[in-house]
Amino acid sequence: MTIHNQNNQSIAEIDNTYINKKAWYDKKTLASIKLLSPLTIEKQQQLLARFRGLSAEVSNQEAHIPYVPLTALYDKQGRPNQFIFDQIPSGSIIEIVRSDWKADGTELDVSHLGFALRTKDGLVYREASLIKKEVIDIPLAEYLRKYLNDRAFNGINIQLVLLNK
Repeated sequence: MTIHNQNNQSIAEIDNTYINKKAWYDKKTLASIKLLSPLTIEKQQQLLARFRGLSAEVSNQEAHIPYVPLTALYDKQGRPNQFIFDQIPSGSIIEIVRSDWKADGTELDVSHLGFALRTKDGLVYREASLIKKEVIDIPLAEYLRKYLNDRAFNGINIQLVLLNK
């Protein structure tokens, strides 16, 4: 899927990151592992040791992720570019792409994700909100607008979900 401007040219840019998978596995803690059922501390520590042991089986890699830049989504006055927003398919996965974002010992490209859904209220972003501790719908243009002055925020990666029937 290609998002294009009014001249029918792709507006995608590419973010490049070196992901240190070994460091990511090694930095995990008991607090960062979410369990579906409680385990004894001993079992948790065994699980963590097995998880960290996986670092020997992975290799570091470069990641390249296309994204629609925030500067294409809004004009200089901060108004949404409706031509671009109208091209985002309902049901798409929207990933928040950042530069120089570090988490658990490595750089990552994606800091959050949600879904783009077309509703009676327009295009919304359905996300699991860390602040509200629940799944919420917020207009996508409103959600992204708060990042207009964030220099580390590159834009959004749009993943179209295909159903095989």
